[in-house]
Amino acid sequence: MPYTDYKTDEIIVDILERMSSGSPTPIGMYAKPNSNSNRETIIKHIKEVRDLFNADIVYDSQSKMWKAGRLNFLDDSPLSAQEAVVLAGIKRNAFHYGNTLDKTVIEIADFFQEWKHAGMFQNSAVEDFKKFMSKIKLIDTAESRGQYVKIAYRKPTGVEERTVIPLRIANMEYYWYLIAIEKGKINPDDIRKYALHNIDNIELDEQVYNPKFQQDMRELVKDIHLGMNAFFKPYSEIKTVTLMIPESFIHFLERSPYFLLWEIKKNEPAVVIKTNFEEGQPEQNTHYRKVVAPSTDSEYRDIIPSIQKYMPLFIVPDLPENKELILHLRKGSESYATKKQKLEKALREY
Repeated sequence: MPYTDYKTDEIIVDILERMSSGSPTPIGMYAKPNSNSNRETIIKHIKEVRDLFNADIVYDSQSKMWKAGRLNFLDDSPLSAQEAVVLAGIKRNAFHYGNTLDKTVIEIADFFQEWKHAGMFQNSAVEDFKKFMSKIKLIDTAESRGQYVKIAYRKPTGVEERTVIPLRIANMEYYWYLIAIEKGKINPDDIRKYALHNIDNIELDEQVYNPKFQQDMRELVKDIHLGMNAFFKPYSEIKTVTLMIPESFIHFLERSPYFLLWEIKKNEPAVVIKTNFEEGQPEQNTHYRKVVAPSTDSEYRDIIPSIQKYMPLFIVPDLPENKELILHLRKGSESYATKKQKLEKALREY
């Protein structure tokens, strides 16, 4: 079938795929002969859809071709070519729904675009979500029917059979988890995280559970994806600690979903100290901002890895609210030093 028989949006998909593969594309090969309106429509649609990609899609007037400044931009894009074209079309035709609905249509389209991008940033799991689709569909069926699910869960000690109420699927520390509570358990502390890759088998159980109980449990874990790692328990009491973080790092905290729960004290003045980050370099003024971080774990394991990751940028000042955190940080350092010495001695004797 010649390109002239294709719908405009189908042509745009083909153009995007060609540009992503590194092939500059002339509009003439798609436009109907002697049809300026068709050519202008294709160009208009390209301009609409290119805003959904970070690909520097431009028209080269010398070669009279459209091309992308970044090769293979579709490979790492949160939107496929088809999704981007459909999304642009929805926004373009929102007015067809009338004045009372067109804004809602655009908001839905924008939400989808933002959700896809947030998914790439926050839930960029090392695991491919698609390979768990059969398990996830069964979990979704169980939730809609109010049924328990039986899982065969693989642990270092062997495979254990569990019957659980599924609460939600969440991504934490780049891995996908089933958040559930075992049959017969009723306390929030009994909520468990089961890594999907360790579930060898999953099937529906004929028994049904109390929907009100499941709803209450789901409400407790609705924010679990905001945690920085699997130790985050949104249903536990929140303790707060105070960190001092350079202003140069604050913009990263503001745009990263991993720090959504951290409160930047912008209304308080910055603390200025002189530092030299590299030996031999002159000292310079460094502005630090106070940041309040929440913890839901008794040993602060939900935030300590992040603090350690960014040390020495993150400073834990000796304040009353930080007393327990400093104690656990010190214990961790002492444990590391002891193990390091023993390991070095064993290596010498090896």
